[in-house]
Amino acid sequence: MWATHANISPLLLGWGIAALARIATGSATVATITATGLVAQIVERDPTVSRELMVLATGSGSLILSHVNDAGFWLVKEYFGLTVVETFKSWTATVATITAAGRANREAPFNGACPYNPSACFTYLGAGLPKARIVS
Repeated sequence: MWATHANISPLLLGWGIAALARIATGSATVATITATGLVAQIVERDPTVSRELMVLATGSGSLILSHVNDAGFWLVKEYFGLTVVETFKSWTATVATITAAGRANREAPFNGACPYNPSACFTYLGAGLPKARIVS
């Protein structure tokens, strides 16, 4: 499989595929399902890849850009009484920031600094929150 021989983190790959699918289709649901289907075999074959972190990676990648193909874009526009331009400036910028923050706060797992064993380590998503050990 091409992805297993690439020199790229499987988590970054899942995030990138989800982000590209979201930009292309406008649907977070389609982006998540597409990315999950493409990286599922990597997660299954590589025991060092955390399934939980892959879920977070594909989920945050699928939120990267909200535009006119997204039902949520129109919901926010109508609910808040915004113009299309105002919705691009506010809502699209907001979800892009959420995606960037989700990606940046998981920088350690993407670089392999955190062990990919969720029972041994809990990777926090909030900035400034302490890491906590899970007691089993």
